[in-house]
Amino acid sequence: ESEDGIWGWDDHSLFFISPVKINLTSFYNLIEIKHVLFRFFTVLLRKDMMIHRLLLIVLFFGIFSFSFSQSGGRFTNQFLNHEYSARQVGLGSDVIFIRDNDLNMGISNPANLNSEMSGHIIFNQGFLPSGIAYGQAGYGHEFDSIGVFSFNFKYLSYGEFTRTDESGVKQGTFTAADFIISAGYGRTLNQYFSVGANLNLLTSAYDTYTSFGVSVDLAGTFRHEKSNITMSLMLKNLGVQFKSFTQKNQEALPLNIMLGLSYKFHKAPFRLGLSLHNLQNWKLAYQDPNSTTIDPITGQVIPTKKPGFGEELLQHMSFSIEAIIAKKIFIRVGFNYHRRQQMKILDKPGAAGLSFGGGFSIKMFRFGYGLAFYDGRGLNNVFSISTNINEWKKKGEIPSADPKPKKSKKNKEGEED
Repeated sequence: ESEDGIWGWDDHSLFFISPVKINLTSFYNLIEIKHVLFRFFTVLLRKDMMIHRLLLIVLFFGIFSFSFSQSGGRFTNQFLNHEYSARQVGLGSDVIFIRDNDLNMGISNPANLNSEMSGHIIFNQGFLPSGIAYGQAGYGHEFDSIGVFSFNFKYLSYGEFTRTDESGVKQGTFTAADFIISAGYGRTLNQYFSVGANLNLLTSAYDTYTSFGVSVDLAGTFRHEKSNITMSLMLKNLGVQFKSFTQKNQEALPLNIMLGLSYKFHKAPFRLGLSLHNLQNWKLAYQDPNSTTIDPITGQVIPTKKPGFGEELLQHMSFSIEAIIAKKIFIRVGFNYHRRQQMKILDKPGAAGLSFGGGFSIKMFRFGYGLAFYDGRGLNNVFSISTNINEWKKKGEIPSADPKPKKSKKNKEGEED
């Protein structure tokens, strides 16, 4: 902790968080945007007054918090952008364009929640370098005439640390972890469009320091079944921090505007995917301010070349391909360009940014594994398992308590036996 902010550790990266400064001009300009969005969602969801009022409250809260998160330094609660399922990790992360019966996809993008996910239970467990572990448990359920809901719990544990005083004398140990409790809602509007929202309760505990916050995710999906094209738009991590780690140091959440597009071949078992992330911030390419090049002849400093349009565009992109064989075996490959540029070692970039995964289904269970490369030694391993309790109920179905009576036989006198 310092006078200007706090230092933190997240996703095996050291970062600095400074107090958020509110841009009042941007705030007042958003008033008209809120008014237009209110009218749009009112018309869109007029068929169900209770549901659309709820979503309008969530939307207002999210857009209001958006006004306070556009300026300032780094952001807090970066674990909101972490991926928790093997399928997400294997496809390169930021996957919001898959709408099938996988509840993990419905939790990542609530607009993809559908009736096929009802009764599904998921468990994910992942491991990062230096003993960092994370996991997730979730459940999906459909309520007639209302829509599909998801409920899940996530954690990210950084392990145990040694506590010392300013002289280096050991004073015991402490732990650090982040937690998310989420509820999601998805509704299919017609054969093409669906919408959804997540409500996330956030808490972090780093030794004696704690923070609390709340965020929402708003999403919409367009799906054209005949052409096998799916498009999704998502506003992620709209929210506020109610209690910060230190007093009078409220921090902004990491807003992420995402766009996803996928195409599944009609006569081949492949799905291609393209994800765009952090669209609210065009300049993602990193430039080292201390990097200089000196002309060996003149001795003059050569200006560092700024990233061009193509480089900045690629920084927002991740690519994926998924093979589905006989609906039982899954093979996945992903490439996240931004992660490669941020995590690679200059002399030995290796497989940084690449990811692989796979899975298979056996009876009523689906198993998955995902592997992502961060640098030469930094790997992200995650295992997933899911099942549908509705299938278990059918499997153990109890025969009727009042079976049809058998026809009785009659004796010679005409009496029933």
